[in-house]
Amino acid sequence: MHRLDARVKLVLLLAMTVAAFCATSPPAAVLCVASLAVCLAVSHVSLGTVARGLRPAAIVLVLSFLANAVVVAGGADIALVGQVGASSAGIWRGTLAVARIAMLVGFARVVSSTTMPTQMVDAVSSLARPLGRLGVPVGDLAMATSIALRFIPLASDEYDRIVLAQRARGARFDEGSIRTRLANGFRYSCRLSCRSFGVRTSLPLQWEIGAIRGTAAPFSSVRCAWSTGRCLREVSCLPCSCVSCRMGLGPMPFLGPCGWNPCGWPLTEVRMGDSGYAGTLVVRLGYRGAGFAGFAEQPSQRTVAGELRRALEITLRREVELTCAGRTDAGVHALSQYVSLPVTEDELDLNGDRLMRSLVALTPDDVSICRLYHATTDFSARFDALSRSYRYRISAGEARPVLAWDHAWWYRGSLDVDAMREGARILVGEHDFKSFCKATSAVDRPTCRCVSSLEVDRIEEAGEELVVIDIRGNAFLHNMVRTIAGTLVEVGRGHRRPSWVAEVLAACDRSAAGPCAPASGLTFVGVEYARTALAPWV
Repeated sequence: MHRLDARVKLVLLLAMTVAAFCATSPPAAVLCVASLAVCLAVSHVSLGTVARGLRPAAIVLVLSFLANAVVVAGGADIALVGQVGASSAGIWRGTLAVARIAMLVGFARVVSSTTMPTQMVDAVSSLARPLGRLGVPVGDLAMATSIALRFIPLASDEYDRIVLAQRARGARFDEGSIRTRLANGFRYSCRLSCRSFGVRTSLPLQWEIGAIRGTAAPFSSVRCAWSTGRCLREVSCLPCSCVSCRMGLGPMPFLGPCGWNPCGWPLTEVRMGDSGYAGTLVVRLGYRGAGFAGFAEQPSQRTVAGELRRALEITLRREVELTCAGRTDAGVHALSQYVSLPVTEDELDLNGDRLMRSLVALTPDDVSICRLYHATTDFSARFDALSRSYRYRISAGEARPVLAWDHAWWYRGSLDVDAMREGARILVGEHDFKSFCKATSAVDRPTCRCVSSLEVDRIEEAGEELVVIDIRGNAFLHNMVRTIAGTLVEVGRGHRRPSWVAEVLAACDRSAAGPCAPASGLTFVGVEYARTALAPWV
C-alpha cells in the first residue's frame, strides 16, 4: 500500500465506502470486513490502531446503534422497560450502522497511514481537475479532503496525549463508579473536541508557498485558522485560553464571538502579539540515526521529528509545529541539529532546567537534548542558518572497525587521501551540483549551492584510524554529501583521476557521479547562526 499511487488509493477508498454503505446482507458485510482485513494486513496497520481511532467516536457509535435498535411504541421483539423494547431487524440495522462507521474509519486510517499529506492533496487535485472547468475550487476541495482523512488519526493521537498527560498527573481512569467514569470521559471528549478546532498542520503553509505541485493556494483565512492557530472573524472565533483549567492541559482555543464555551470555565484573551506567539524555542539535539527513518515525519515510521514532537506536545500540552535546520535521511546521525518552534508568552516564563529535564525524560535513548535557546518570533532554524556542516567517516582497511562500526563506512581497501583532497578542491565554491543530487529530487528545482569548505583528512578517533570528509555550505541537496563522498572514494581507490570530479560537476547528470555512500557514515555536525540570534533559555 505504501508504494501504491495515491490516486489509486483514493479511488479504492471511495469504492470501499460505497460498497460498505450498500451492503445490506450478511455475506456482503462479511466481504467488506474481509477486504478491510486484507488492506490492514498489507499496509501494516494493526486492529488496535483502528480501535484507538474509534474511541473519539464512541458516543456516535452507541447512538447509531440505539437509534436503530430501540423501539418505543410497538414492533418490539425484545421487551426492555415499559413500552420501550428492541427489534431484531433494528438490532441488525444498528450493528450494520456501527460496522459501516468502523469500516470507514479503518479504510481512512489505511489511506492516511500510507500516504503523505502532500501526496494526498496532489492525488485529489489530479482526480478533480476536470471539475475545475466547471468552476469548482479544486484546491480547496483537495485540502479539505486531506484534512478530513487526517482528522481521524489526529483525533486518536490527541486523545492518547490527553490520557497520557492526565495519567502523568495522577489521574486514574479505571477507578470510581460508572457515573464517575462517564463524567471523566465526557470532560476529556469535550477537551478533545475543543482541541480539534485548534489543530494546526503545516499542510496549508506548504500549499501557500508552493510546496504542493500544481495546486493553487487556498483561501487565506483557512491558512490562518489551520496553520497558525490564530482565529479571525472570517472563521468566527477569537484566541482564548482557559485560565482556571481543571484538567491542567494549558491554553486552548475556543469559539468566542458566538459565545460558545463548552467547558464552562473562565476565558481570557491570550496576549501573544500579531504573530500569535511571543517568542521562539530553539532545541539543539543530537541523535543516532540507525533507529530512525530520517528526521522528517512519515506515516507509520519512527522519525526524529515524531519523537521530538511527542515530547514537546506532552510538555507544552498543545500541538506544535517544528522547523529544523536540515532534514537528515534514514540512518544519518546528528551531533548538533537545531529545531525551532513558536511559543506563547506564558511558555517563555517556563524554567529552563525543568523544561530540559522534561524533554530528556520524554525522549528515547537514541535522542539527546543538548541545549535550549530562545529567539525572536521571526526566527527560523532553517531560514536563519548561515551555514551547515557535515562530516563523513570512512574506515578504510581490512580490519573491521570496532567503536566506529555504527557511524562509519567500512571500506575494505586503501584510499589515497591526497588524491581525494585534490578532487575535493574542485567542488569548493558556488556551482550547480545537480550531478550530486538524487535525480528525482532535482526535477524543476534549483540545484545551485555554495560549498565554502571541503576537507579530506586522515585522523585517529578513539584509537581507530579514519578518513573523514568535512564539508560546510549554505545548504545541501538531497543525498548531496553522500554522493560527494562516494565520488571522492572513487578517486581515492584509484578508479578515477582527481580531474574527473570536474567532469562530473559539469555534466549536471546524476549518472555521471559516483555511488551514494552509505547513510551510516554521515553525521550532521552543526549549524552556524548570527551571534545575536540565540540566547540560552534560563
